[in-house]
Amino acid sequence: MEIKYTSDGKKVVVLGDLNNKEKIVQEIFIVGGQEIPSGENFITSILHDAPAESWKAKRIREIDTELKLKEEKYKDTIQKYRRTYQQQTKILKSKIDSIKKTIPNVHQEALDTFIMYTSGEAKYIIEQGYGCPIIMTMDEWKESDNDGELRLISIFGRSNGDLTYAIGQYSDYSGSRSKFIPVRTLDEALKILKDYITDSKEYYEATIKEARKHNIQLDKTKLNVFINKRRTELNKNIANYNKSIMVWADMINKLEKI
Repeated sequence: MEIKYTSDGKKVVVLGDLNNKEKIVQEIFIVGGQEIPSGENFITSILHDAPAESWKAKRIREIDTELKLKEEKYKDTIQKYRRTYQQQTKILKSKIDSIKKTIPNVHQEALDTFIMYTSGEAKYIIEQGYGCPIIMTMDEWKESDNDGELRLISIFGRSNGDLTYAIGQYSDYSGSRSKFIPVRTLDEALKILKDYITDSKEYYEATIKEARKHNIQLDKTKLNVFINKRRTELNKNIANYNKSIMVWADMINKLEKI
């Protein structure tokens, strides 16, 4: 019994030749677990020795294989993003819970400052610089970066009801960050600066520069401490430079003797 396969996947037994091109075949069915020729006889001109697979079926199988490989490849990445999403969701929930606790405690003074700043009533900014806050007008204080894009401003709430303000160096809040206080008048700004200088344990060059700029009286004891400390640093630098000069001079003398 000669077994062949048709192009549409039927398993058949060849019964004989109709002519030199066509053959009479009968389809084989499984009956009671046994393969038995029991279908109707039909004529076909194309037979295969093994089960045929259409281009479409082959392509579907190839795509299915590719998808399974990609699924395995990206499974770890998907899991990673899922963990990141869960972590960020947890962090965001924590922040939202913190905000919910903070908002009821925000006192009227902090709200007034927030409204004053966001409504454009603030005329001066006290920005926390190194060693001392710096008073600037709104025109001097740039809310945009070098590319002209608005810098991101963050407002942080504390559990005691205070609100603190910070601005990033660039529009995406990257780079350095500076805290600042918005106020309406120069007198308000000067009071904050004077209180800071009064409470300072020691002075820096920025402290003295800003105090001189606004005619603020400095504590003589703290000022003398700064002067003596700075004098010591400068004398040390002079000594180091003098030592370097002697070494360089000796090197020149040795070159002249070569």
